[in-house]
Amino acid sequence: METFASAIRRHTRERAHAPALTFAGRTQSFAELDAASSRLANLLVSRGIRSGDRVAVLSKNCSAYFEVLIGASKVGATVVGLNWRLSAREMADILRDCEPALLFHDDRGAQLLPPDLTCPTIAFGEPYGDACQAMFKRPAIPIIILQFEQNGVVDVLILKLDSNAGNVYFLAM
Repeated sequence: METFASAIRRHTRERAHAPALTFAGRTQSFAELDAASSRLANLLVSRGIRSGDRVAVLSKNCSAYFEVLIGASKVGATVVGLNWRLSAREMADILRDCEPALLFHDDRGAQLLPPDLTCPTIAFGEPYGDACQAMFKRPAIPIIILQFEQNGVVDVLILKLDSNAGNVYFLAM
């Protein structure tokens, strides 16, 4: 089963410098999108996001959405895309139902967030860029994702490597 993460990795191996995404006059190659989504994956892990968690996105179209989509796939999280055209009541109902562990939003999305929202948020733009840039300056967190299938059931095991201490930590299955 191919995931967003495995697809971007495959395209990066096969054609790293080919255009992967063009938005608002800026083009990212597969290698650039893979690196950006890896920084995002590291950000998610640093915020405690694990396999099975939900990460919500409330914004109009933007290239950062794809970084979140692929980065979440790299850690086994599910992206919940929220429609910015929903009413406040509909938005609150969906957020209560999906229980996101983290929510990304743009300026318009910030105006639609319910006042009783309990999950942390990150705004696209400077806060998002600063958070991802901080992940770029820190050493990448080596993560191994093992996927195996038995009798038609696919299991995924996510391990984090601590190269300084030589330890392997189980993150999720």
